[in-house]
Order: sequence, then C-alpha cells, then structure tokens
Amino acid sequence: MRPSMMLFFIAFGVFIIAAIADTDYYCGGKPADIVFLLDASASIWGPDFKKQTKFVEDVVSMFQISPDMTQVGVLTYSHDVNLEFPLNRHKTKQGLVRAIQRIPHRPGFATNTALGIKYMRNNMFTKKQGARENVVRVAIVMTDGKSSNILLTLWQASRARRSAHINIFSIGIGDGIHKRELQGIAGNRHHAFTVDNYAALGSIREILAIETCRATDPPTRSTRRATVPVTTTWTTTTPPPSTHPTTTTSTTMRATTSTTARPTTTTTTTTTTERPTSTTTPTTRMVDRVLKTEPNLVPVSDAGCGSRQAADVLFAHDSSKAGAAKTRLTFNFIKSIVGEFDVDPNHIQVGLLSNNCPRSTGFSFGAHKNKFDVLNSLNALESSSMAQLIHKLRRHGFQSSNGKRTMAKKIGIIIVDSSSEKPLTALEEAEIARSQGIEIFIIAIGESFSKKEIKLLCSSPATEHLFTVRNYEELESIRAKVLEKICDEL
Repeated sequence: MRPSMMLFFIAFGVFIIAAIADTDYYCGGKPADIVFLLDASASIWGPDFKKQTKFVEDVVSMFQISPDMTQVGVLTYSHDVNLEFPLNRHKTKQGLVRAIQRIPHRPGFATNTALGIKYMRNNMFTKKQGARENVVRVAIVMTDGKSSNILLTLWQASRARRSAHINIFSIGIGDGIHKRELQGIAGNRHHAFTVDNYAALGSIREILAIETCRATDPPTRSTRRATVPVTTTWTTTTPPPSTHPTTTTSTTMRATTSTTARPTTTTTTTTTTERPTSTTTPTTRMVDRVLKTEPNLVPVSDAGCGSRQAADVLFAHDSSKAGAAKTRLTFNFIKSIVGEFDVDPNHIQVGLLSNNCPRSTGFSFGAHKNKFDVLNSLNALESSSMAQLIHKLRRHGFQSSNGKRTMAKKIGIIIVDSSSEKPLTALEEAEIARSQGIEIFIIAIGESFSKKEIKLLCSSPATEHLFTVRNYEELESIRAKVLEKICDEL
C-alpha cells in the first residue's frame, strides 16, 4: 500500500474515532428529556432573543435527537407562559432545529420565572407531552434579569427539583441578573452560569452540554476528559477594547478551557452577594435564608406558608345545616390550616365570613395581627348561616375597607355541606369572583351535592381546588393536601 493511501486511512480512522468519542460523550448513549425555558420579557431586544434561540439551536445540535435518545421541548415566559413545542413534537435533529429557528419573540411586561418553572413542572414532563419513564429530566432556564418574585421563583424551582426530580441549569445574561437567585434556581452552584451578554452565549455551549450530560450519569468511559480538579472557575467574557473581563460564573470548567479562569477570582466567586441596599425588609431576610450557600447545594428554605407571596385568605362557611357541633369541627379545621400560615400584615391576612347570626359576624382582614389572635377569635365564634356565600365573598369580603391589600393574592376557601339552591346564580357569582382575581377553593362535605355542579364553582383545574370528605370528622384527613395546594405559591 502506498504511503499516501496509508496516511489517508490513518487520518480517516482518527476522524471516525474522534466522532464516535464525541458522540459517546454527549450523553454517553443515555436518553434524556430536556426542556428549555427562554426569557421573552420586554427587556430583551429582538436581535438578542434571536441570539438566545441560536444558542439553543447550537446546544441541541450536540445531542443525538430521536424518540429513543434525547428529546427537547421549549417554552417561553414573560408575564405568562407560551408552549412552543413539547418533548415529543420533533423526532429528528433537522426538524428540531427548524422549529427552534421559528420561535417568535412575544415581549411581555414582566419576568415571571416562577410561573415558567411551575408550568414546566406541571406540564412539560408528562406522558402526554412525551416525557418518558426512567429517563433523566433536565430543564435549562435562561434569563437576562431578576425574576418578578425571587422567593416564589426559588420555591417553584425547589419543588421542581425535589418533587418532580428535574435537574435544573440556570443561565444569567447581562448585568441585570441576580447571581444568588441563579444559584437558588439551579440548587447547585455548578449548574449556574453567567455571561456578559447574548453574544457571549456561545462560549458556554460546550460546558453546558457537558454538564447536562453529567446529569444523566454517563458511563465512566465517557468522562475521560475530566482530568482537572473541579475547583477551577469557569469565566466567560466578551473582551472589550481596553478593559479586563470581570464576569464570572459559578460552575466548573475542564482542562481545555481552564486557562480562562483568573486566579484572583477563584476564591470569591461563590461568596459574592448582591443584596438590596436595605437589609431589613422581609423579602431580603427571606432571600438570605433561602440562599444560604453550601459548597455544592443551596438548601430549601423552611419558611412558613406566606413567606414567598403575600395573600389575603378568606374562609367562608355555610353552616345553615351543620349545627353547633359540626360548625365547631369546621372551625377546628380552619384553625389547623391557619396554624401553618405566617400571619402578619406583611405576609398572610386571614378573614372569615360568618353572617346572618346576631352573635357573630366573623372578622375582616387586618382585624388580627398574628395567628394567635386569629385562633382565639375562631374559638369564640358560634355557628352561623351563610346565605349567598360566594356573592358575599366577592362583594364584601375582598374590600379595601375590610383590609384587602392591592398586591396580595386573593384566596377564597369555601366550606359547604349542601348543593346550592340556585346553581345558575352560584355559577354566575363564581365566574365573576374568578374574573376579579379571586382563587376559589371549595371543601365539600357529605354527599348531598352535585360534584359536577361544585366543580364549576371552584377555580381551574378542579383537581387542585376541590376537596371532598364524607363527613365533618374527616376534615382533618385532608388538611395536608389542602395546605399543599394553598401554599403552592405562598
């Protein structure tokens, strides 16, 4: 064989081996379901949004796309959420790339990262959307600023990681980000990335793909390149004409790019904190509690219900047929729920509708400044009739004169033991209440009501807002479920 021909086969063999090795590295031949959450808020200029989608296109091009290997879904978020396509929509790399290129920019007026993560947790990793059993779940959250509600965002991210077993990576772009929030979203400082601007996104493409694949726990043979200790800092910059790069991320880099890390920043990357000027506000105190950074993991806050979002919670009880003993069981149940709230003027306020009884008219928002006053007042209440319950809840309960706060979430919890005498009127009142921003939960007791009818009265989805028990004695059995749903965003 001629030397030139031998050299050709050697070169070709090296190329094939390298290609196989790279394919094996991403992601070790193991399948993964990956969802991208793209920031579409109005702070993002149109061309920068295109750079964001181009980055997604470049990242997914590094994976084996097929129904048996890696699947990719995308949603965009701002003040609301738009599903661009689910995991099972595009089965080839070519089709997936074309779909990413067609994603439109719908500028929104807020950065509701919490809503995006909640939607992702509840909808993206479902069988209907193409998620597979026993396949690693990965979410990549991209943002160019702080979320509208940092505490709520961290709470939703925590639930996604812990209850839905989703591995989350966060990417912050520009100088408007909150680095500690990014770490809190990811839950692991090695999964949080920052870049100076959208033009610099390409510089983290490979390391993001590598870290994503590490989440799938690939075989040992596919990690042969990881030869440098994981304490090396990954630095990403777009060099300006006459200044040194200053933006750093909180993740780990490999030997091929570890030369970009500045020694002077490696000891301060994980300790730099961005805090508001005032450190005495409740929100700032809670951010500090949530973001106590350990070497690798940001723990979940053990804060009570109401620490993430202020809410006005109004209980309404129809005791027309209950009697004193059953009403007392209802009040005991309400007490057990309120006992888990952070009740004060800055967090949760509690009200109670209990009218048509000369000895008791309930109490309004702001009447009690702490949970102990609320519990004592509940102890003193007598049973009462609750005519036109939903009407009074929306017309009288949530009024500024009764202590309602403008920015607080409005929650109505209605406890009933019989069907409405005027179902159409009740339905109309419920629709008006929901249109006024009141989230309605219904706890139905007994079997003397139409479940189909009662489902139409509560907020959607009914599976998360309607609870049923056979009798008053069983109320305590649903306490944990009720608390979980009510406190989901509080």
